[in-house]
Amino acid sequence: MSDIEENMVFDDNNGESSNALQSHMFEITAGSDVVESLFNYAQRRGRGICILSGNGVVTHVSLRQSTGRILPLRGKFQILSIIGTVLPPPMSMSQGGEGLSVYLSHTVGQVVGGNVVAPLMASSSVILMVACFADAKIVRLPLVVCDQDEEEPSCSTADSPPNPPRLA
Repeated sequence: MSDIEENMVFDDNNGESSNALQSHMFEITAGSDVVESLFNYAQRRGRGICILSGNGVVTHVSLRQSTGRILPLRGKFQILSIIGTVLPPPMSMSQGGEGLSVYLSHTVGQVVGGNVVAPLMASSSVILMVACFADAKIVRLPLVVCDQDEEEPSCSTADSPPNPPRLA
């Protein structure tokens, strides 16, 4: 067994690492809240969800626009694009849908988009292609790199040049 294999944790998913992304197709039935369905899946399975694409018809939509204004929409809307992330517990904070963004088309051709404010009710079956994950690690960027080889250690971010020498 290699050093890499010794440090990997495997689950029951055909010997794959618990850190592996797993692809799924979710079908959310008509009359169900898309946001609540995703949040419940993440909570019950202890997995995060990254929505890659989706289609279907939704109704009773509220979107947070870039200005911060909440725009309530009534009627039926075709999903043109839906993306976002639902974090696994304990990282997830609420089921408000803050991590989901959609672009929708109204029957008269108007296109509108924004961040979803729950609920997002499925008017027909909503099909989502997703990647699920278990162990998300938070990495703060840019990385801080310190050079300890000097008399006076200097630190910089990995994306910037090191600190200039100080004048005495």
